Amino acid sequence: MDKNKEKILIHFENSVDFVKNLSKLTENEWYLSLTNDEWTIAGVVTHFIALDEFVLQKRIPYFKKDGVFPKELDKQAIKQQSLIESRKRKKEEIIEKFTSVRRSLIIAVNNLEDEKWSKSYRIHSSKYTISSYLFEYIHYDLKQFNKVREALYLKK
Repeated sequence: MDKNKEKILIHFENSVDFVKNLSKLTENEWYLSLTNDEWTIAGVVTHFIALDEFVLQKRIPYFKKDGVFPKELDKQAIKQQSLIESRKRKKEEIIEKFTSVRRSLIIAVNNLEDEKWSKSYRIHSSKYTISSYLFEYIHYDLKQFNKVREALYLKK
């Protein structure tokens, strides 16, 4: 197994644990604002669901087929939709959905053939390997998780 693949899979497993632990939050904490903008903990977790689904549907299949990659998401539209969704659904439902989709991502990443991991792929004007693409994704995860931790720490 590719060494980066193993690191990526471990991070994704740890992210499931991190989000599952958020089930202990009160409703006020769940809807706590992360910064001076409109992001809430609920919104961030809902946002990850949309991002994971995008990777599952619009990236993984193209890594498998060496195909032309579809355009990126409209990040602002996804953010707004995630905030709306996070207010409509219960915390438990969002955490369960995140867990389910992230586990699907874990399976899909695990099933990518080892020889695909060293190949270079062009996504728009940038070149990526599967590892570099997913490490950017992990970096974004960690950045958001740190904002969640900071918001909860500052609340205390």
